[in-house]
Amino acid sequence: MVIVDLVETLLDRVAREACQVLREWMRSVGRDGLRLILPRLVVLGLVLVGLQTTVVTDQSSLARSKIRSVSIESVMTAENATSSLLKGCSLDSMFWNQHNSGRFSLCLRVPPSVGTATYLEIRSFGTYVQVPPSLKAVMTRPAPVRVVLTPKSGPPGTEVTVHGTLLEGRRGPGSSYIDLCWNSCRSGLSYQAVPARWSSSTSFVTRLRVPSAPWIQRETHTLRIHPLTAGKYQIGVVCVGTQRGCALGRSAGSQSFRLTVPRGYRVCGGHPLCDHVTISPSSAYPGELVRVQGWAPLDEIVSHPFGFGASFSSVYHSPHAVRVLVDHIKNYDSLQLPTARLRLRPELTWGSFPQLPVLNEQFNGYSAVAVLNAQNDQYLWCGPGGVLTGRPGTSKPGVISSASVAKALLGSGYSIESSPTSSPACQAVAVNPAQPSVVDASFSVTQGPSPDAGGPPFGEIAMQTVNGGVSWSMIPAPQGTSPEDFGGFIEQGSTVEAVFASNSSSGSVQSSVPGTPDRVVVPVSISASSGTSWTSGTLSCPTTGPCLRFGPASLGNCAMNGSPQAILREGGTASAHRWDQLVWPASVNVCYPASITSVGQSSALVVAGGSSYPLRISTDGGIHWASVAVPALRGQGIGAPLLSAAAIAMTSQGLVALAPIGSSDLMTGAYLLKPQSNRWCRVAGGPLRATINTGLISHLHLFGGNLVMRVPENIVVGSATTVGLVQVPVATLRCAGQTG
Repeated sequence: MVIVDLVETLLDRVAREACQVLREWMRSVGRDGLRLILPRLVVLGLVLVGLQTTVVTDQSSLARSKIRSVSIESVMTAENATSSLLKGCSLDSMFWNQHNSGRFSLCLRVPPSVGTATYLEIRSFGTYVQVPPSLKAVMTRPAPVRVVLTPKSGPPGTEVTVHGTLLEGRRGPGSSYIDLCWNSCRSGLSYQAVPARWSSSTSFVTRLRVPSAPWIQRETHTLRIHPLTAGKYQIGVVCVGTQRGCALGRSAGSQSFRLTVPRGYRVCGGHPLCDHVTISPSSAYPGELVRVQGWAPLDEIVSHPFGFGASFSSVYHSPHAVRVLVDHIKNYDSLQLPTARLRLRPELTWGSFPQLPVLNEQFNGYSAVAVLNAQNDQYLWCGPGGVLTGRPGTSKPGVISSASVAKALLGSGYSIESSPTSSPACQAVAVNPAQPSVVDASFSVTQGPSPDAGGPPFGEIAMQTVNGGVSWSMIPAPQGTSPEDFGGFIEQGSTVEAVFASNSSSGSVQSSVPGTPDRVVVPVSISASSGTSWTSGTLSCPTTGPCLRFGPASLGNCAMNGSPQAILREGGTASAHRWDQLVWPASVNVCYPASITSVGQSSALVVAGGSSYPLRISTDGGIHWASVAVPALRGQGIGAPLLSAAAIAMTSQGLVALAPIGSSDLMTGAYLLKPQSNRWCRVAGGPLRATINTGLISHLHLFGGNLVMRVPENIVVGSATTVGLVQVPVATLRCAGQTG
């Protein structure tokens, strides 16, 4: 089952609000209650965190675009072009959204093609079939509460005021939110993190809206959908405050409510069990948004009905049956709604494209390699002791020492992050070829006078040396930013731009209109031709190709989920340089290799490692994008070479992917996907093949007609030992044999 990338454009505002609700919720249920709901939190995390890539729509605009320099009009047609927003699908609608009546809606992105059809599964989050003995041991009797309801009867959807009085003890910590329940706290419908107002240390008032739809009832060893029928139902208080284990047992207090269902009341649009799912349109291209609507029974109320997850699967179940799924190993069960079928339309394929020229290529993250003298193949790169200099393949590079960086930071409030040496390696490096003695580099820092005294947040600070590393100085941050907001260097002609993040130019940009790109300014410090003086400015466009840029990079925890780096399109005048973050693809993960490659004056490719959509193309300057299917290596899934390869680059010879020894989900080797080919081939021997034996590789870089890569340790190529940098002319790349 393939979990869909729901929200690559996950907004900072949404994330903060969700985290606040979850924090209060966890505080209200206590540590032991958290253990009970942990499986659901894990599923929610998968939905929210993995969430890379987003938003598609109207199929006409891209087909009207004309490409002068690249002849691919016959490939990009109205039948496979996608654009920015499906009508009615805002960013907020990418989450499960359900009404008390059972009506739900959700927008999902179609996964990469795996056949002619895919099937949508919607299931409730798993809950324990029975409380494990380890948790029963900590169950405690909740402090009793006297409950009074106003009113005590009413039709579906009635808002009930719950008056509670503690019969033992007083208001404790974590009691600003209270958990309620309907028709049994152990097996009925739960209302979690409901705001409560306290009139005294023992009295509180909260509110609950009774169901307007059937709900999931958890009976002994199974689940069932409880119909919306008239009768008496208990409204209970689960527990108040952080009482150990009380959320696992019976209610602290309850009172009955008489539900009256009017004659002729239409339940869930005529579906008595609230089990109806539809997808529109009924057919779509991979990467396109579809709208999922229907009726589902209520299951957990957290501000609004919450508790279902959606995913696409290759397995087709009956479209008319609700299924109860039991995981005996994990000891929890879930309810699956009827499966809905989506017909997949043919995806663009790499093999359908002609050979594409590479006008320029930008790589994500921090660039740790810079060209010092292109004619003599002289480079700068980050390495042990500071910044290394020399030709690729050299065994004795020059060293621009970083030993004095720590001294330069004294009194700044920053200190070099803990390092095994006194001369830290840089993360990024840049140089103005006209002023080769002026070297710019960034170093990882922490806030505080020393690494031991400091701590998160961590960041990068841009520094400069004009005397070969004898001394360093901080590059000034643009107005409105701080030194640790540094997000990378851009070498532009005779200047260097030091890019910084503002509140609106980081990985996920807040949009004023849901589902539309946000207009932002990306501040930069621009060096003068001398390289030693800096002025504030804004991010500039590349000299050729569409005006597309990566936004500022930021350090991420790659052992977990990394961090997003925005993809921006110039949306203002040539003088203003105001930028829009793309709606789809909105960002890439800095922990995976990614690039923006201009293949025409208005055409570009985005190669994104770690994404379910590893290759996307635009032919109208980045306004509309389409997913491109990439063939897999033998035994791998669609896009696997780009998902996990340690290094990827688009070249005039095709796509190049490297996989070092130790790759768990990719065949170790160097691979080439030539234009108009549907099979990867192994690259013939030489430096590119030898490089993979290091086990670790930084991102590939494309300088002129050369592929350049940084490696973290010495490697042997032929009879020579090279330190840190390998160069391979693109023109020499050739296949050693076919795979697949």
